[in-house]
Amino acid sequence: MSHFLFVPGGPGFTANEEARVLGPRLQAVGWSTSFWNDPSRADSAPRPSLFEEYLASLEATIRGLGGPHLTVACHSAAVHGVLIAMQRADVEIGRLVMIAPSLSQHDAFCRVLTLAASDFDGTRPDQANRIRTLLAGTQVVMDGPMREGLIIAADDAQLFTHYWRDPLAFTAFADAVSRPAGEFRPDTFFAIMDGLAALTPSYLEPDPRLSVPATIVFGGGDPVIDREMTLASARRIFSHLDDRTFDGAGHWVHLERPDEFLKIVCS
Repeated sequence: MSHFLFVPGGPGFTANEEARVLGPRLQAVGWSTSFWNDPSRADSAPRPSLFEEYLASLEATIRGLGGPHLTVACHSAAVHGVLIAMQRADVEIGRLVMIAPSLSQHDAFCRVLTLAASDFDGTRPDQANRIRTLLAGTQVVMDGPMREGLIIAADDAQLFTHYWRDPLAFTAFADAVSRPAGEFRPDTFFAIMDGLAALTPSYLEPDPRLSVPATIVFGGGDPVIDREMTLASARRIFSHLDDRTFDGAGHWVHLERPDEFLKIVCS
C-alpha cells in the first residue's frame, strides 16, 4: 500500500489542517497516511535539546516508514530537516514532494521581513524603519539582524495573510492555528532555525546527488519563495527533479489546491 508522510513547514506549525484536508482524500483512493508533528507538541516546556529531538524524530519516522511505497511531502522550511533526516536515515523512499520549499532560506526570510515592514508602514513606522535597517545589515540566515527582524515581524498580525490567495482556505487554516493544539509555536521556530543555521550546510550539496525522484510544487502567487533560485539550489541536491507551478496559488498551495496537489502525489 502506498503511504504518504507529511511534514509541516515553519517549523512551529502543526500538520493538523493538512490531516483534515488531505487525509480523507488520500484514504479514499487507498493510501495510508502519517501527519508528523514536532516533539514540542508533546511537552510545552522549552528545552535546549529541541533541535536534536526534532531531527531525531524525523529520522526515526522516515526510517520506520521507508521503502519504495513511501512518498514524503514537506512544506516550506521543513525541507531542511527532511533532507538531513533522509540522508542520516539512509533508507530508500519512493518520492519526495517539496511544497514551496525555502531552500534559499536567507532570501525567503528577507522577503518575509519586507512584507512585515510594508505592513508596519501605516501603523508602526518605527518598527518598519527598524526592519529595513536590519534587512540592510543581514548577511546570513539567522544572524543577529535577521533574528531581531523576525522577532519584530512576529508581531505583524497581517503577515500570514500575504501567504494566501484563497480566502476560504486561509480562514480554515487560521481557525486551525487558533486552537490550543494547533497554534504556531515561535519558541519551536527559533529553536529549529537556530539549530539549522549552526550546521554546516553540506546536506544541501550531497555528493553524489540524491537519487530519490523529487518534485517541487510552487504557488504562482507565493510572495516568499523565488522559483528560479529554488530550482538552482534543488538541482545541486537531486539527480531527478521536476516542478509544477499552480498559477494564482499562494505559499500554502497544497491547502489552496488540494485536489490538484494530490494528483501530483498520486501520479
